[in-house]
Amino acid sequence: KIREVEVVRKEIKTPSVGGSMLEGNKIGYIRIAVFNENTAADFQKEMQKLQKQGMQALILDLRGNPGGILDAGVSVAGALVPKGPIVSVVYKDGTK
Repeated sequence: KIREVEVVRKEIKTPSVGGSMLEGNKIGYIRIAVFNENTAADFQKEMQKLQKQGMQALILDLRGNPGGILDAGVSVAGALVPKGPIVSVVYKDGTK
């Protein structure tokens, strides 16, 4: 017996950033699974949420993160370190 089935393609969005306040203290925890086009904005949202809860310290978990979009990583780092250069890129031909 032949059955006809319609398959619909749908984009599945997996959040790259998740966070929570560790129980019993004011330590925030943020996990970044991958640096994608949404990471910088999602990171800022998590930081704001944790700061509103009185965060005094932060654990940034990058375990298992394969990398991703360089600009996303730079944006996250820029939110955590003092102003100044964060990254320098040198291409194969020596140009910067």
